Amino acid sequence: MENADLTEGGKILRRVTILFVAVVALMTAFFVAPQVLLTQEIDVTITKVDAPSTCRKRSSVLFGPRQRSTKPIESVLFCGHISTDYGNLFLPESSRFTLPKRSREYLSSAIQIGCSYRIIVTGYGPNISKGSGFSNQGKRLIKTVGPKISC
Repeated sequence: MENADLTEGGKILRRVTILFVAVVALMTAFFVAPQVLLTQEIDVTITKVDAPSTCRKRSSVLFGPRQRSTKPIESVLFCGHISTDYGNLFLPESSRFTLPKRSREYLSSAIQIGCSYRIIVTGYGPNISKGSGFSNQGKRLIKTVGPKISC
């Protein structure tokens, strides 16, 4: 009788472990896939910057409180956007843990209105094209800003 209970407990533990691993794998795929698989390199001209240099939409113990350095002037979004000839692009949220040259603060200081840059964007949806303007086909985050092409 005791061995039967132990075997049943082992089955339950195995099911819980499999469920936990499946949930972690799905969450990883959801957050990592755009960063790895859905990137696009484009040459853009910055037409307007309506985004604070620091911004965090959600608060948490790990990443800090909800905050922004300034309120966007025209954007209805909490963290604003950057208008380009490819449509609106977004900066990543501020974080305590960032890679060099990928933080919101670095990216916002690296761009100037009227200048052209080669940038890498990530996000779900089809590849964006020049003149696409406003679109509901996925939010594109700026991942890196390359050197100026022209100004």
